[in-house]
Amino acid sequence: MATGVTAATDRGDGRRAFGAGAWPHLLTPVTIRGRTFRNRVVSTAHAPGYAEGGLPLERYQAYHEEKAKGGIGLTMFGGSSNVSRESGSIYGQIYVGSDVVIPAFRQLAERVHRHGAGLICQITHMGRRTGWAAGDWLPTMAPSVVRNPTHHSVPYEMSARDIVRVVRAFTDAAWCCREGGLDGCEVLATTHLLGQFLSPLSNRRSDGYDGEIDRRARFLLEVLEAVRGSVGDDFIVAVCVAADESNEGGMTAEEGLEVARLLGAHGTVDLLNINGVYGGTEHGLAENLPGMAFPAAPYVRLAAAMRWASGLPVV
Repeated sequence: MATGVTAATDRGDGRRAFGAGAWPHLLTPVTIRGRTFRNRVVSTAHAPGYAEGGLPLERYQAYHEEKAKGGIGLTMFGGSSNVSRESGSIYGQIYVGSDVVIPAFRQLAERVHRHGAGLICQITHMGRRTGWAAGDWLPTMAPSVVRNPTHHSVPYEMSARDIVRVVRAFTDAAWCCREGGLDGCEVLATTHLLGQFLSPLSNRRSDGYDGEIDRRARFLLEVLEAVRGSVGDDFIVAVCVAADESNEGGMTAEEGLEVARLLGAHGTVDLLNINGVYGGTEHGLAENLPGMAFPAAPYVRLAAAMRWASGLPVV
């Protein structure tokens, strides 16, 4: 699957002609968890700042309906949609921690589905990657007491009770996505709370969630197992995860591949959305969202490696 791509082919005169010829599968259907999408073009989740009171109302719905009209296969919405009040909203995200969101989801789903596109909401707990002076002004939490380099919050270390509570928050949010008529939900790990457990940059615990990558992945797998139990077998569960954080001294590429293997073997995940590198610092964020100074598609080989390691479809 591809995100925001335009295929290019060689015209023979040194210039490039754009179309689907370079990627013959791009505009062909794909079936995931019993749902068939008309092509493999995906708009990945982002937060355009259109939410009103934590809800995707008219402007938000019209924004994604236009994507569906244009022929996209799948549009993901709700970048960094919060599952809990403890995850402070700092730029107007959707709030999925209450069933109040369900009617708005149903309206959005009806508008997107009638044009033949699929619809998935990204859900997350931001952990330390937010500020205490946001949302309900609650203190931030994380796997360990390590200051966030971008938003500068100093989190408290999560207890076993906190972990159980966050798992429940994810399951409730996923249930709201299902009841809202969506095709699936995407659990965001990269740099947010679940990814903070994966990364040695933020995980310095000394319990069963520490140490080797399979132990650091334990929290993510617990969330995914609970989410699958909440939404049933006919609902897509995706995961957004980094492939390689070595640009900032975090999770290595080998560990990223092991996470992919664990996710593939776990049986709860249908789709991986791959971020190339660590984006938890300002410098890392510039590399995670590469601009014109970078080669085209600099992380496509990382995505391919995650595809083969997991055996799952990859964006």
